[in-house]
Amino acid sequence: RAVELDGQLSEAHASLGHVATQFDRDWREGERLYRLALGLRPAYAQAVMWLANNHLMQGRVPEALSEARQAQLLEPMSLTFAANIGMVLSYAGRLDAALEQLAGLAEAAPGSPVVHHHLARLHVFRGEPAEAIGLLEGFDARAPGSLGNLGRAYAIAGRTDDARAQIAQLQALGEEGFGVGYDVALVFAALGERDAALAALERALTDHSQMV
Repeated sequence: RAVELDGQLSEAHASLGHVATQFDRDWREGERLYRLALGLRPAYAQAVMWLANNHLMQGRVPEALSEARQAQLLEPMSLTFAANIGMVLSYAGRLDAALEQLAGLAEAAPGSPVVHHHLARLHVFRGEPAEAIGLLEGFDARAPGSLGNLGRAYAIAGRTDDARAQIAQLQALGEEGFGVGYDVALVFAALGERDAALAALERALTDHSQMV
């Protein structure tokens, strides 16, 4: 409707691109819409960040990292854009660089859900579940892609009962309409339960799990 009212509205095109990318998993359409938005407003940092993550999902890591850094340059005071660089570095396998990026942000903004969860996920990637658990126990705020972080950390740490409790909580969220299949699959995989992980991944294809 916003595009109907004003076809030159960059934010509307970018938001449609976000729906295409995150909900429909149509990365090419998402990229097209992000680029359309940026053609209308080249300095729209949110669209630049979303384009970075779209490219990350497609395995186009150099472009993703370049765009993530460009978003931060456009809005250097944005905690979200700075943290997003750490997330891209994490998925690129540059774990030391990601830690350097995120640790300072966590110190400066200890209550930020985005920073908290990106850093916790990084500790999971680094095989440091105790650090991830220390960040997440008692921390109830959510961030995009964060739902399975604590359950994975529990599983890797050998806290099987706690990991299963997290799975139960995720499945309850699923009953409320959240896409949780991918996050459940990650926890099952960390527990070594491959059949259950594969079944959860199958569900993730239809429940619109954000990170699948």
